[in-house]
Amino acid sequence: MTLRTLSDHNARVVRLGKLSARRRARETEGVFVVDGPILLADALAAGVAVTDVFVDADRLDERTADVLDAAEVAGAEVFAVSAGVLRRVTDPVHPQAVAAIAERPIVPAGTLADARSVLALVGVADPGNAGTLVRSAVAAGFDAVAVTPGTVELFGPKALRASAGASFIVPVVEAVSIDALMATLRAASLTSVATTLDAEVDLDDVDLTGACAVLIGNEAHGLDPQVIELADVRVRIPMAGPIESLNAAMAGTLVCFEVFRQHRAAEVPAR
Repeated sequence: MTLRTLSDHNARVVRLGKLSARRRARETEGVFVVDGPILLADALAAGVAVTDVFVDADRLDERTADVLDAAEVAGAEVFAVSAGVLRRVTDPVHPQAVAAIAERPIVPAGTLADARSVLALVGVADPGNAGTLVRSAVAAGFDAVAVTPGTVELFGPKALRASAGASFIVPVVEAVSIDALMATLRAASLTSVATTLDAEVDLDDVDLTGACAVLIGNEAHGLDPQVIELADVRVRIPMAGPIESLNAAMAGTLVCFEVFRQHRAAEVPAR
């Protein structure tokens, strides 16, 4: 592995800082930032195109070196920076020894038509919740994730960390309007499922053995009433205790795994 050392004010370092801090910059360039050797290893294993890797030379150990070697073999340029630089220019509360820039995957909305199970994030605002939901969807065997405008960026640093690499595994359709999303789901015969406190049917009483899409809304306001009205199925999560509602990530996880449970029980073949 060949390490080229960059100064603190090198243009590449400045770019890393801008991309780490600004969603608009990431989306404009079509890239995202990967923090830490573990997440970088996950990205490389998933075939993500990594272009630039930065390592704190004072924190280079054998395990990190192996990841950097893999990045270089995959075509990335690897650079060393002085101690404290990554702490200054990247996002994590606990700065990592490695940060990288990767190309953002472009997934067409038509991908949803071939899915048996889709998670749709409709106005989810918290990156921790969004990342956790993607992680749950992948664990439950979902085929794709759709993100409508107004939802937090799934490829932002915090959401990526919360997803624990799951966002590299599942196809993510970004910035699809709710109208386009619902039209695509209907055309592909995916049953759209909305959770709402006003629903008259419990989650475990509805048939989810077919192809379906789970719609998860904003943490504070839930799904917009118009979206709920457009959904094919409206369900509530049964609860024994005196709690009005669940955290969005928890509620979404329960619905995803109910879909997974019913698909397993029905032994539905992949489409």
